[in-house]
Amino acid sequence: MKNLIVDVGNSSAKAALFDGNTLTEQLCVSHEELPKILSDKSLDTTISAAIISSVVALSNTTEEVLSALPYPCLRMSAQLKMPFDIAYKTPETLGPDRLAAVAEAYAQQPKRNMLVIDAGTAITYDLVTADGIYHGGQISPGINMRFKALNHFTG
Repeated sequence: MKNLIVDVGNSSAKAALFDGNTLTEQLCVSHEELPKILSDKSLDTTISAAIISSVVALSNTTEEVLSALPYPCLRMSAQLKMPFDIAYKTPETLGPDRLAAVAEAYAQQPKRNMLVIDAGTAITYDLVTADGIYHGGQISPGINMRFKALNHFTG
Protein backbone atom coordinates (compact mmCIF):
# COMPACT_ATOMS: atom_id res chain seq x y z
CA MET A 1 0.00 0.00 0.00
CA LYS A 2 1.04 3.58 -0.59
CA ASN A 3 1.36 6.60 1.69
CA LEU A 4 0.57 10.18 0.76
CA ILE A 5 2.78 12.91 2.25
CA VAL A 6 1.63 16.55 1.97
CA ASP A 7 3.70 19.59 2.90
CA VAL A 8 1.90 22.94 2.80
CA GLY A 9 4.49 25.68 2.97
CA ASN A 10 4.26 29.44 2.87
CA SER A 11 4.55 29.63 -0.92
CA SER A 12 3.22 26.34 -2.28
CA ALA A 13 1.98 22.86 -1.43
CA LYS A 14 3.93 19.71 -2.20
CA ALA A 15 2.52 16.19 -2.36
CA ALA A 16 4.46 12.96 -2.64
CA LEU A 17 3.27 9.39 -2.99
CA PHE A 18 5.45 6.63 -1.59
CA ASP A 19 5.20 2.89 -2.15
CA GLY A 20 7.18 1.70 0.85
CA ASN A 21 10.37 3.80 0.71
CA THR A 22 10.09 4.39 -3.04
CA LEU A 23 8.88 7.77 -4.27
CA THR A 24 6.40 7.10 -7.08
CA GLU A 25 4.91 10.55 -7.66
CA GLN A 26 5.50 14.14 -6.62
CA LEU A 27 3.66 17.38 -7.27
CA CYS A 28 4.13 21.04 -6.41
CA VAL A 29 0.92 23.09 -6.59
CA SER A 30 -0.55 26.35 -5.37
CA HIS A 31 -2.58 26.40 -2.18
CA GLU A 32 -5.70 26.88 -4.33
CA GLU A 33 -4.98 23.70 -6.32
CA LEU A 34 -4.46 21.51 -3.24
CA PRO A 35 -8.13 20.52 -2.67
CA LYS A 36 -8.36 19.18 -6.25
CA ILE A 37 -5.15 17.15 -5.85
CA LEU A 38 -6.38 15.71 -2.53
CA SER A 39 -9.80 14.90 -4.06
CA ASP A 40 -8.08 13.06 -6.90
CA LYS A 41 -5.92 11.13 -4.41
CA SER A 42 -9.00 10.18 -2.39
CA LEU A 43 -10.00 7.96 -5.33
CA ASP A 44 -6.71 6.04 -5.28
CA THR A 45 -7.57 2.77 -3.53
CA THR A 46 -3.89 1.85 -3.17
CA ILE A 47 -3.28 4.65 -0.63
CA SER A 48 -3.53 3.40 2.94
CA ALA A 49 -2.63 6.53 4.93
CA ALA A 50 -1.61 10.16 4.66
CA ILE A 51 0.17 12.77 6.74
CA ILE A 52 0.02 16.52 6.28
CA SER A 53 2.30 19.24 7.54
CA SER A 54 1.10 22.82 7.14
CA VAL A 55 2.69 26.08 8.27
CA VAL A 56 -0.33 28.08 7.07
CA ALA A 57 -4.03 27.91 7.88
CA LEU A 58 -5.72 25.55 5.45
CA SER A 59 -8.73 26.74 3.47
CA ASN A 60 -12.18 25.47 4.45
CA THR A 61 -12.29 23.56 1.15
CA THR A 62 -8.98 21.83 1.90
CA GLU A 63 -10.18 20.96 5.43
CA GLU A 64 -13.39 19.47 4.03
CA VAL A 65 -11.49 17.34 1.52
CA LEU A 66 -9.07 16.14 4.24
CA SER A 67 -11.92 15.15 6.54
CA ALA A 68 -13.54 13.16 3.71
CA LEU A 69 -10.45 11.13 2.79
CA PRO A 70 -11.24 7.39 2.88
CA TYR A 71 -7.98 6.63 4.72
CA PRO A 72 -6.45 7.99 7.94
CA CYS A 73 -4.72 11.35 7.65
CA LEU A 74 -2.39 12.44 10.47
CA ARG A 75 -1.46 16.05 11.13
CA MET A 76 2.24 16.59 11.82
CA SER A 77 2.66 18.08 15.28
CA ALA A 78 4.77 17.79 18.41
CA GLN A 79 2.01 15.59 19.88
CA LEU A 80 2.83 12.73 17.50
CA LYS A 81 5.26 10.04 18.59
CA MET A 82 8.68 10.93 17.19
CA PRO A 83 11.86 8.85 16.87
CA PHE A 84 13.55 11.37 19.20
CA ASP A 85 12.74 13.29 22.38
CA ILE A 86 11.88 16.96 22.10
CA ALA A 87 13.80 19.10 24.59
CA TYR A 88 12.47 22.39 23.21
CA LYS A 89 10.73 24.31 26.01
CA THR A 90 7.59 25.08 23.97
CA PRO A 91 7.23 22.17 21.51
CA GLU A 92 3.74 23.31 20.52
CA THR A 93 5.33 26.36 18.89
CA LEU A 94 7.61 24.31 16.64
CA GLY A 95 6.58 24.38 13.00
CA PRO A 96 5.38 21.02 11.74
CA ASP A 97 7.68 21.41 8.74
CA ARG A 98 10.67 21.61 11.07
CA LEU A 99 9.53 18.51 12.97
CA ALA A 100 9.05 16.61 9.71
CA ALA A 101 12.52 17.55 8.43
CA VAL A 102 14.18 16.49 11.70
CA ALA A 103 12.16 13.25 11.86
CA GLU A 104 13.22 12.26 8.35
CA ALA A 105 16.87 13.20 8.92
CA TYR A 106 16.96 11.24 12.18
CA ALA A 107 15.26 8.25 10.56
CA GLN A 108 17.90 8.28 7.79
CA GLN A 109 20.87 8.75 10.14
CA PRO A 110 19.96 7.69 13.69
CA LYS A 111 22.41 8.11 16.53
CA ARG A 112 24.32 10.92 14.83
CA ASN A 113 24.62 14.59 15.70
CA MET A 114 22.86 16.53 12.96
CA LEU A 115 22.17 20.08 11.97
CA VAL A 116 19.14 19.95 9.70
CA ILE A 117 18.91 22.93 7.32
CA ASP A 118 15.78 23.56 5.27
CA ALA A 119 15.84 26.43 2.77
CA GLY A 120 12.50 27.70 1.51
CA THR A 121 10.55 30.90 2.14
CA ALA A 122 12.41 30.80 5.44
CA ILE A 123 15.67 29.03 6.29
CA THR A 124 15.50 26.83 9.38
CA TYR A 125 18.36 25.28 11.32
CA ASP A 126 17.52 22.48 13.76
CA LEU A 127 19.76 20.42 16.02
CA VAL A 128 19.21 16.78 16.95
CA THR A 129 21.94 15.01 18.89
CA ALA A 130 23.20 11.45 18.63
CA ASP A 131 21.43 10.56 21.89
CA GLY A 132 18.07 11.31 20.23
CA ILE A 133 17.38 14.75 21.67
CA TYR A 134 15.89 17.46 19.47
CA HIS A 135 16.96 20.82 20.88
CA GLY A 136 15.15 23.11 18.45
CA GLY A 137 16.96 25.64 16.38
CA GLN A 138 16.57 28.89 14.54
CA ILE A 139 14.42 30.33 11.80
CA SER A 140 15.61 33.14 9.56
CA PRO A 141 14.53 34.87 6.34
CA GLY A 142 14.88 32.85 3.16
CA ILE A 143 17.02 33.83 0.17
CA ASN A 144 14.36 35.98 -1.53
CA MET A 145 13.58 37.86 1.69
CA ARG A 146 17.29 38.45 2.25
CA PHE A 147 17.78 39.85 -1.25
CA LYS A 148 14.74 42.11 -0.89
CA ALA A 149 16.00 43.35 2.47
CA LEU A 150 19.46 44.07 1.06
CA ASN A 151 17.93 45.91 -1.88
CA HIS A 152 15.64 47.93 0.36
CA PHE A 153 17.99 48.73 3.27
CA THR A 154 21.32 49.24 1.48
CA GLY A 155 22.63 51.60 -1.17
